Amino acid sequence: MIQEKQLEEYLKSNCFGEDNAMFSKELEKIFHTNGNAIREKVNSLRQQGIPICSSSNGYYYASSKMDVIKTISNLSSRIVGITKAISGLNSYLKK
Repeated sequence: MIQEKQLEEYLKSNCFGEDNAMFSKELEKIFHTNGNAIREKVNSLRQQGIPICSSSNGYYYASSKMDVIKTISNLSSRIVGITKAISGLNSYLKK
């Protein structure tokens, strides 16, 4: 099982900055795990304040505060989309 520290160190050493981002599928192969485990570890690292970012190019270790700001914006837009989906489903239940 992949350890958080292993993933953090790997991303910091090999995926520093968005230009060096790596897709989950590649990380899964490297760490012999699945996408759920990668996402779980990334989420946990982020909760600890470790600047693991993501973009359409994959996961990477932030090289600047702007990287973190862009990731926060992306996560925030997902919250909005999920909230709208929940609202739509709730409206169905009220029919």
